[in-house]
Amino acid sequence: MRFTLYEVFEQAQLDKHSINVNAPPFKGRLLYGIKIINCYRVKTKVNEVTILNTQKGGDRYQEVSPNDYEVFQSFGWNYGVYVLSLSNCSLKMDKISGILDFEESQVPRREKYIEGAKRQLNKTKSLHSSITNKFNQFKSINYDKSQK
Repeated sequence: MRFTLYEVFEQAQLDKHSINVNAPPFKGRLLYGIKIINCYRVKTKVNEVTILNTQKGGDRYQEVSPNDYEVFQSFGWNYGVYVLSLSNCSLKMDKISGILDFEESQVPRREKYIEGAKRQLNKTKSLHSSITNKFNQFKSINYDKSQK
């Protein structure tokens, strides 16, 4: 099934786990660092839906890639959020691991910095595991529904 971006936004609004981030003229939802916003453009009388990745972009959130939009439109809000947030976690773990490798090879070693990076890595691994478990449950529930 193929969803319009507005249908994906409606799915996000119905998701009891997503957080309401409405700020007129925008309506929005946020889950695992993925934000979807709907803005009604008065001049053009069109609803414009945008999906942002709050884990990338620094001061300004980055809009997701066309491939990511394709995932949301093909599989829906929850599936897209799980896929994108797992990707974010993997990238973050790779980045922290690279920092740890570099810092542990330095002389003198910054022990407190290394400890903090290790805590952050463990926290991110835990989040990745939690999201993976929820994603697997989501897939099994939806797979069971599609078989009936």
